[in-house]
Amino acid sequence: MKCSKCQKNLPKDVYVCPYCGHENQPKNKRLSNEDIPSELAHLSIAQLQKRIKKLNMLDHYKMVILGTIVVLVVIFVILGISRPRWKNQTVNNFHDDITEISNVNAAGNAAFNITNGGNIVLAGESIYMTDKDGLVYKGDLGLTEKELLLSSHVTSLNIHEDELWFVDQDRDNALSKYNLSSGMTQTSTYKGRQLYVIGNYAYYINEDDFDAVYYVGLSLRQPATKLTASNVRDFTISGDWVYYTLSDGIYRIPILGGEQQKLSSQQAEKLYVYNGTVYYIDAVNHQLVSLRMINGQEEYTTLVETQVESFVVANDYVYYIDMAQNNALYKLSLSTKESTALNAGSSSHLQLVSSWLYYYDSGADQFCFTTIDENALNTTNLNDIEEISSNQPSTVMN
Repeated sequence: MKCSKCQKNLPKDVYVCPYCGHENQPKNKRLSNEDIPSELAHLSIAQLQKRIKKLNMLDHYKMVILGTIVVLVVIFVILGISRPRWKNQTVNNFHDDITEISNVNAAGNAAFNITNGGNIVLAGESIYMTDKDGLVYKGDLGLTEKELLLSSHVTSLNIHEDELWFVDQDRDNALSKYNLSSGMTQTSTYKGRQLYVIGNYAYYINEDDFDAVYYVGLSLRQPATKLTASNVRDFTISGDWVYYTLSDGIYRIPILGGEQQKLSSQQAEKLYVYNGTVYYIDAVNHQLVSLRMINGQEEYTTLVETQVESFVVANDYVYYIDMAQNNALYKLSLSTKESTALNAGSSSHLQLVSSWLYYYDSGADQFCFTTIDENALNTTNLNDIEEISSNQPSTVMN
């Protein structure tokens, strides 16, 4: 055997080198030390070292797993403190605190328009609208001409000051805004559907987080805040509340977070709140229903017993599209409960701006405007309006 340090030959059974003093380890020597457990005494040094290395690795993995558990516990604690409080509250009366948002400076669009797709929005003396392909046009209230504003396919049009907000379907449903002064389009990294611009925030259903409602500042540069539970079907905003539907009923929550309140156990879609009443389409049979909560009692009224595609509420009337009548457009009086047909059918995506109803006519394959004036029923086809083309640059926000 040679010394592992000076490489000189050592006498038999001598492990401490007499030349350099280095203590050498015997190769494959069987252990018989009394301090070593009997079950390990038969192992060689190499075998013991291999076993020790394995045990050290197991200890390392245990520490990694323990550290991961500690980190996860801390994260869950933080989320538990900061997440919205979704504990249900009992609602005795919501008639007095429901107000309709109609000021365009406070709300980017009428709530029922967003619910039905957000295809048109009014800003001063101008109308911004989409055609059947989702392209954005600008027109005047008299509908004498139209100008192509954006060639993107969009939904959920909103106006805030000098910005036109929308969901850009060509960019994976990114929240975007078009500056009416500079003609520049900015596209954010936030993605969703059913966009509402209210006050200083944009509200939307976040498809990347299981359809929960989020809100984000209008600069689109701050982190978005989760407002509701996941799996929201539809939502609308009225007054200081966000109303939304889950699979087990209708809820509302303050617009900047708080405790949610369950209003009903009915399955609903296409919510709209007007004059202390929640209007919605029953998700099971597609009937149009109204809900009032008076002194803790739910009062339901079935307004239209046939299947409804979309609806808007204005003054004392509900305008709706009846799927059982070839998608004909109807007007329902809330006082007399009488319905009157306004066209022969093939309608969808109902919108309302000023005194005009806006809908898509699938038979003519185009969007139309129809006045709701009591003394006339005049229809204007969007394709008949003189068009002025316009090409605008765009940018993408980081």
